[in-house]
Amino acid sequence: IEIYEAYMEKLAVILENLAEKVPVIVGEWSLNNSMSGMDDLDIQEKSRVMQRLGKAYKKAMDVCDGWFYWSYKIDSPDEPEKDVWDFRKCLDNHWLDIER
Repeated sequence: IEIYEAYMEKLAVILENLAEKVPVIVGEWSLNNSMSGMDDLDIQEKSRVMQRLGKAYKKAMDVCDGWFYWSYKIDSPDEPEKDVWDFRKCLDNHWLDIER
């Protein structure tokens, strides 16, 4: 997770520098990742990792003028691995914290 957090910090700097010159809107992003070992974590550990990932991604996106998440809702009740693409489920699982 530390690698993703560091990457998102660098991305935030790049986006912030760009936003000083032109408006920046990120077209699509999600919490999809290729972290190894996620399948070995229990549900609470996975949730903590996803919360950290969500916080890092959101912090980077907040420097932009706007952003669009991949999808508001995906109908995939039998495929929990797709929850990372579903904004609503990311909120419900507390992986993302969005001010409302």
